[in-house]
Amino acid sequence: MKFPTREAYRDAVVSFGERVFSVLFAEGLRLIGVEARAIDSKNVLVARGSFGSAEVNLEASARRVSILKKLLSKGIVPVIAGFYGDLNGFRATFGRGGSDYSATALAALLDARAAVIMSDVEGIYTADPRIVPSARLIPYLSYEEARTAAKLGMKALHWKAIDPVVDRVPVILGKTEDWRLGTLVLGEPSGMPIVIHRITKERAEVAVVGINDFYSQYEVIERGENFVRLEVPKEELVQAVREIHREVVEDENVRFGNHSKLWAGV
Repeated sequence: MKFPTREAYRDAVVSFGERVFSVLFAEGLRLIGVEARAIDSKNVLVARGSFGSAEVNLEASARRVSILKKLLSKGIVPVIAGFYGDLNGFRATFGRGGSDYSATALAALLDARAAVIMSDVEGIYTADPRIVPSARLIPYLSYEEARTAAKLGMKALHWKAIDPVVDRVPVILGKTEDWRLGTLVLGEPSGMPIVIHRITKERAEVAVVGINDFYSQYEVIERGENFVRLEVPKEELVQAVREIHREVVEDENVRFGNHSKLWAGV
């Protein structure tokens, strides 16, 4: 096959693992008595945009989803390779978080009762529990809270995965190891602040979703309707995350929704 660009060739290569695994997984299900069939998502999800960072064209994909509905009506479980779709006859990947994005897009197309995303973490926490041992598991939060947190650097869920299901399909996050379901994403806000951190080449950042006014010694670089983003010295990142979490999550004024005494430093 002749590829139009190097990026198209690269996407064909990097999507190979997903294609192989879907075949193996379907065969594994059949071995335990579950009728299953591997489906190439190139035959279901239509992509738009560019190779390496494409998006799902839901309207065009809806015309192909009958493939899955027919299998489901016959009691056959479709095992679909995620992470990519069909862009002008070639496989185009959806970028980081593309597998979650594929799952929620398919959930929306099938009018599913829920999209369940399993990983090595139980759900969304008030901070990274590897850095903040006192971080709390958030039982539920809104689509907007989840999208904002993901855009600011939260790793539990990619922000692209929220868009197809907003106000349509709830998303459940859980842990694969012991099949514990931890966080439900739906229309209701949690009221629990989320402290997020990330490091770029230039700086370290800490963001708080859920409030935009609180005292901090660090420089505010962006304030939105429901979040604030701070710049911190890289060498102080862990300390800053723990201090901010203690102030906005563990302090009773914030926990019970009284933010009047907290304000972002100038």
